[in-house]
Amino acid sequence: MPDAETLAELRSLQERAYGRAGGLSEAEVARLAELEHSPVPERAATRPDVEPSTPPASSPVVERGPTHRDDGPSTPPASSPVVERGSEATGRRAERGSKLRRWVIPAAIVIAILLGVLLGWVLFSPRAPQPVPLSAEQQSWQDDILASAVYDPGSVRAIGEEDGTIIWFATRDDGGIVCAIISDGVTTAPACREHDAAMMLGIQTSLRREVEGGEGLVEAQVQFDAEGDPAVLSSNSLIGGDRGGGYANETEQRTAELLMASGYTPTSLTVVGHDGDVPLWTGLDIETGRWCLIYDGSSTPVEAACDDDGTQVSSGGSLGLTRVDVDAGTSTTFEYRFGPGAPYLEITRNSDGSAP
Repeated sequence: MPDAETLAELRSLQERAYGRAGGLSEAEVARLAELEHSPVPERAATRPDVEPSTPPASSPVVERGPTHRDDGPSTPPASSPVVERGSEATGRRAERGSKLRRWVIPAAIVIAILLGVLLGWVLFSPRAPQPVPLSAEQQSWQDDILASAVYDPGSVRAIGEEDGTIIWFATRDDGGIVCAIISDGVTTAPACREHDAAMMLGIQTSLRREVEGGEGLVEAQVQFDAEGDPAVLSSNSLIGGDRGGGYANETEQRTAELLMASGYTPTSLTVVGHDGDVPLWTGLDIETGRWCLIYDGSSTPVEAACDDDGTQVSSGGSLGLTRVDVDAGTSTTFEYRFGPGAPYLEITRNSDGSAP
């Protein structure tokens, strides 16, 4: 049984081992372990002036573990290995989380980049205009346009259809001139503009034709996107009832028939004004594809002035024709202006016989 000296030694070692400023050598650690595993008698509560009583020999000995002082956190011996299981598990979890983050973050970046590329392709990838399917008859109309050799090879393509007519896009002069062409197989009406003006302002063309109940008008407006691809907006309407061919009188009807025989498309012929009783016409020359201002038209050869390059009608320009009366010493200029707004005929007379 430990004596008082041994108990005092045990308490001293415990205080040094578990106290705030504790610290034991290896030998002292071993001694502390030896004492703590030795039987310890039960201690009775004593007052300072009373000696602790010694239990009788027959009293059982109660073994108590080391009593820890509640005077602060204990510090284990410097030489004692301490295994912190909770800290070790936490470290392993932190390590796994770090490895997971190292893989997850780059993967998320890659996925975001792929989604961005896909979205950009969907929104901004170039889209060529969808071709308009042509019937065998409509294909023959296109073949006639190609046979004219007016347009750049490979540039003619159908871009729209309106009430049985087809609208084509084409270029001339190696792309320097841009054209819109509308045809119903009987009449073909092209309109052209210089490339830069067409890209900004578009191209307008129209076709008049005989329809049930009178005269019909098909109009097409072609605009271009930033890539130069065309898009067409078209409409058709009835612009007049049956008036015996659409002309004011039988004289105009006979003149129109003569102009048709001279090579002008039937539905393009329109009276745009008069010089006294003499009508002035506009019409489309089938052979050249040019619009012309025609004076009278009741005799041959036809007196006409035509658009030089096919662009004046659609570019807001004009057609001009000058007639000189040598006997009277006067000249008269007729100029048909196309836009903006409604087209109109302007007549200028000069008394000195010279053109203005």
